[in-house]
Amino acid sequence: WVEADSSVRKLLVPMMGYELTMLACSKACATAPNQAPDILVRTLLASPRALTADERTRGMRIVVSATDANDEALTFATTDEQQVTALADGKVELRIAPASAATAREGKPAAADTQPNDWLQSAAPEIVRLAREGAGEAKAPAAQMQNLEDFVRRFIRTKDLSVGYASALEVAKNPEGDCTEHAVLLAALGRARGIPTRVVDGLVYIDSYAGKTNVFVPHAWAQAWVDGRWRSYDAALQGFDAGHVALSSGSGDPWRFYAGFS
Repeated sequence: WVEADSSVRKLLVPMMGYELTMLACSKACATAPNQAPDILVRTLLASPRALTADERTRGMRIVVSATDANDEALTFATTDEQQVTALADGKVELRIAPASAATAREGKPAAADTQPNDWLQSAAPEIVRLAREGAGEAKAPAAQMQNLEDFVRRFIRTKDLSVGYASALEVAKNPEGDCTEHAVLLAALGRARGIPTRVVDGLVYIDSYAGKTNVFVPHAWAQAWVDGRWRSYDAALQGFDAGHVALSSGSGDPWRFYAGFS
């Protein structure tokens, strides 16, 4: 609903398979402390069993299928860390393991993977300064990205779900948020150092979340082109492991993240 003066009073936004209704409110309401409704709770996927630390470190094979016969075919991203094979009866096999030279299966980066955009403002002075600070004395791209992952983990001091979805520059100015804020900032810092990066949207295995145990939750992390392959870096958690299931990758646009759970 839009008034004659173009002010928006009501807006409906599809998000993670649900319809979010946004209503205009008073200044007091808008500036009140953020509440913490957790939409992720509605999107949890139970794991049939607990995943061991060894499985997550070395790699694993996961077979998934839709719970409803009328559901569309499941789609996942093929990456240098994730091999996707279609099986009978609509099932999909995922083989996930940390990237190595032997498993490189993706093409080289595109020009856009090195350039700033509306969500990864890698040319902004604030981002360039943070990238220089975070990379430290490291020279090789892999070493720089590892330093940057550790830096972002420390830099974002307030870790919660109150932000929604911020751009890298917004996070640089206000270091708080969840996995998406960690991912966009890390990807932007990598690009600021001349390293091709992208943001991956998917799921991650968590031992416990919101009172549930052994679940996969919506998640985002960064990938960088290092040593001739795409390698994942997760600053929101303690790095990448085989509990990460990639649905798509791209420029950090929030609609890609939300579309994955529709």
